[in-house]
Amino acid sequence: MRPIPFAKTEAHGNDFLLVAEDDAGGAAGENLARAMCDRLRGVGADGLILYRGAEGDFAMTLYNSDGSNAEISGNGLRCLAAYLVYRGLATRDVVEVATGAGRLSLALLDRSSRRLRFRANMGAARELAKESLAIDGESFEGTTLSLGNPHFVLLRPGFDVTELRRIGPRLESHPRFPRKTNVELVEVLSPSDIRMGIWERGVGETASSGTGASASAVAAIWNGLVRSPVRVHCSGGVMTVAWEEGSDVFVEGDASVVAEGTYFA
Repeated sequence: MRPIPFAKTEAHGNDFLLVAEDDAGGAAGENLARAMCDRLRGVGADGLILYRGAEGDFAMTLYNSDGSNAEISGNGLRCLAAYLVYRGLATRDVVEVATGAGRLSLALLDRSSRRLRFRANMGAARELAKESLAIDGESFEGTTLSLGNPHFVLLRPGFDVTELRRIGPRLESHPRFPRKTNVELVEVLSPSDIRMGIWERGVGETASSGTGASASAVAAIWNGLVRSPVRVHCSGGVMTVAWEEGSDVFVEGDASVVAEGTYFA
């Protein structure tokens, strides 16, 4: 058995395992993610983050629980920053992390023991477009966009979990998205509040998503349904997203360090 130190973190119910790249011992990230994220035979999580760096220069590689590689996760990014600050590895109020979607920065807003709050710059929203996709004779109208990873946002007033589970996996693997996509169902609650359900690419239904919340807010603003800043209500909690057309997207939310331990590979 090879011992691998890890930390478990969560952001509004979206959980991640963090492993220092050197501690992974050269193990293939996709295999390690499938094993460690298994909720019955492993530690259990929505994703695995391999990280490296020191001081203000960090980098992360993200794997979904099914072993697929993902460019970025807003919640995962905050989880990594929370752990780096908690452990004293990051000593500044602004943490910068190189990701598959570019170099992103997070400003520490508040700290209460193991729970930390950050405002993260998620970069620019790109490739915004209205699209209609068909599956088995059913048409789905929504907004596609990229935040370094792909999203398809649908306005579905009064949606429930059953609808998310029915629509999510079908659209995730639609031929329109050769590398699959994240699917968000959105209900407008007020001019500054929306409710979101998400089916994450490579994971399935999750309690929240930082990039999903960002994409949902951007799509709602772009379609003239709400105005910035937007409070995004998920089953795991509430995040705040700010965006003006032509500017970067900022998401504010919490992240917590849950546990540390040793996984035996």
